[in-house]
Amino acid sequence: MDLPTIRYRPDADLAFDYRKGVYYKPLNDIGRDICESLGRGRSPDETAAALAESYDAHPAEILDDIAGLFNGGADACRDWQGLEKAGDGSLSFPLRMELELTALCNWNCGFCYNVWKIGNELTGAELRRYVKSLPNKNMDLSLATAIQDVLADQGVFIVRYSGGETMLHPDFWAILRRGALKNFYQVVFTNGHFVTADSAARLRELNVGTVLVSLHGDRATHNQLAGNPLAYDRATAAIAHLCKAGIEVVVEATLVKANHQTILDAFEVIRDTGVSEFRLMRYVPTGKDDQSYAVPKTRLPEIMSDVDRRQRTGRLADTHLGWPCGQTFCHADADTPVMDDDPLNELRRKQLEGHCGAGRVWASISYDGRLRNCPHSNVFFTSGTAAELISGWQALSRAVARATAPRESCGGCSFGTSCRGGCHLHHFLDKAA
Repeated sequence: MDLPTIRYRPDADLAFDYRKGVYYKPLNDIGRDICESLGRGRSPDETAAALAESYDAHPAEILDDIAGLFNGGADACRDWQGLEKAGDGSLSFPLRMELELTALCNWNCGFCYNVWKIGNELTGAELRRYVKSLPNKNMDLSLATAIQDVLADQGVFIVRYSGGETMLHPDFWAILRRGALKNFYQVVFTNGHFVTADSAARLRELNVGTVLVSLHGDRATHNQLAGNPLAYDRATAAIAHLCKAGIEVVVEATLVKANHQTILDAFEVIRDTGVSEFRLMRYVPTGKDDQSYAVPKTRLPEIMSDVDRRQRTGRLADTHLGWPCGQTFCHADADTPVMDDDPLNELRRKQLEGHCGAGRVWASISYDGRLRNCPHSNVFFTSGTAAELISGWQALSRAVARATAPRESCGGCSFGTSCRGGCHLHHFLDKAA
């Protein structure tokens, strides 16, 4: 019997295949009992024997139920974002966690979110000098493994590793190897500079099912924004290697003034390598360089319309393009409720992924081991030890619940439930204490 390799979370009522990266939502009590038993490491035969008496059935009938559960008897979903965003903030621990392994990077992107680690007063150049001055730029291996132990014990499904440039961590492969032994579905965020055909195959062997690759434009634009003359060629080569290795590749771009008119052209070129998912993350204003980067929200409808046209008639057909980090559905700096008859509503439903799940279903751990709601936040809930993660998550989720409470200024909006005010970071910073 070819069955999924399952972890089960009763608090979310979700099972997860950690080899395939697929969620299952059991539809009845026997489905839940099967998921719980398989999640504890029992074989199908052991599960059938254990449940047969409870349900007054022959073990063969339970085996049929097990086979049917994962072939139409449960809601299967590969859409992590959509399924996880349904979380109501009551989870005992996150479903997925991001581990920022290192502050080091071989690129010099002025818009890098690392500025959030230390405040919003630094320019890109000042930030780079600050990072170079850090006495410890990497998460210690002992801390990383202790964190992995806690995540496994608490039933985390997905672990995403980021940086800096993730693959610059001196113990990168050891951390991945241990994550594979812990049965995590592993995700790596990289600029692709160090990905080869051999390392792509090695990633797949270590249960890395998804890799996010940063790509911010065509060769000239991307190299300029990254501050590295090899950046584009290395990133595009990495994408090809990863696709060939059977890894899902998500290409993610930060939308800034320098690329907002040409980024879709760059996506179309990369589409031919086998990429089927792209993400556009609008630069969120944070510091002194904002005017150099931030694309006004009022330009988003124009870009969304271009995305839609290319998906219907161009080379982006049959691709998914999403907007992560909780884009507001009203495309305005101030809360502006969207009415039911707004002509852009169809585009909003097709492209916008909705509110941010940070602090509801996932969280992030900085390179020094401190828990925060997302990688863009400099509000921390632990001092840097793995033992604090459970209590830290409880405090974090309470703070996020307060920050994302419905706002009167959003009243009457057609997308109030989906949007929840978009990225809640600036509200969270005010209300976290």
